[in-house]
Amino acid sequence: MRMDELEKGFWGYKKESVYKYIASIEERTSQKLAEKDEKLSKLENDSLRRITELESSLEAAREEIERLRENQVSVFTTLLEAQRHAERLKDESVRREQKAQEDLKMAVQLQTDRVDVYSAKVHQLREAIRDMLREFESEADLMEQSAAALPPQAPNVSLGSLPAQPHAADQEGETWKRLPSM
Repeated sequence: MRMDELEKGFWGYKKESVYKYIASIEERTSQKLAEKDEKLSKLENDSLRRITELESSLEAAREEIERLRENQVSVFTTLLEAQRHAERLKDESVRREQKAQEDLKMAVQLQTDRVDVYSAKVHQLREAIRDMLREFESEADLMEQSAAALPPQAPNVSLGSLPAQPHAADQEGETWKRLPSM
């Protein structure tokens, strides 16, 4: 309704027409206010819902951050423990390597000592064999000289019937006594 739609009376606008106009304006205003209230209520509900969603997201993010912090602490602790374990393994490895080297040195030294002992025994044996060969050679020279001095027409005598020379047998026995035992 517009102002020109108001009915005019003798003294101005008719009361009833003004009341209707005011009522229609009030009705339209109330309707617009109701629509605005409904929109505001809807916006408020949407905002509350959004706030609730954001709060739940915030709480989930806080929980995730706390879980990540705990995980970070766990990872850091595990990393430190792994570093300590690696150091212990490295130290143990070095210790075992040193012990193995010491054991190897001892074994090599023991074998070297045994080889030296065997070498000394071999040297003694060689010396004893040389002495025996010299003795045999001198004995053989003596026998050759004795055989050359025998008359050519000597009777046939077997070696078994010849008397044994006691001093040659004694020398031979002494030579073997001087050989080192292995």
